[in-house]
Amino acid sequence: MATFASPSSSCPTARGLADVVAERIRNWRQRRRWKAEVADLASLGRLDDFLKDTALSRADLRYLAHAPADAGTQIEVMAQIAGVDLAALPPETRREAEWVCARCACREPCKQWLRTGQWADGDDTRCPNAGLFHH
Repeated sequence: MATFASPSSSCPTARGLADVVAERIRNWRQRRRWKAEVADLASLGRLDDFLKDTALSRADLRYLAHAPADAGTQIEVMAQIAGVDLAALPPETRREAEWVCARCACREPCKQWLRTGQWADGDDTRCPNAGLFHH
């Protein structure tokens, strides 16, 4: 098992309860703003254009609207722990990885990895994006 130094800003135990609560509130507010923007697009009759531009279906949109507020945000911290530059990935690869992360059913092990900074590099197949984090 490889251990990566987890930045204190991404480790809930190091940050403290107030920081974790503040982050959850930020995620919730961001989700509310996103939902309002989508509602505005729908009211202006531009939702279909948005869906086409973002390659999302209405089912995808419904899923994202009901997903946890922090769904998909873990990939950035996981990449930082593993020393992977997400910006260097081809845009379609990054987008697919973010979508997979947002829809992942393996949130609890991911939270543990983020909390401890430990990643079973190559050995833990629970993360569907594990291939991105291998060195």
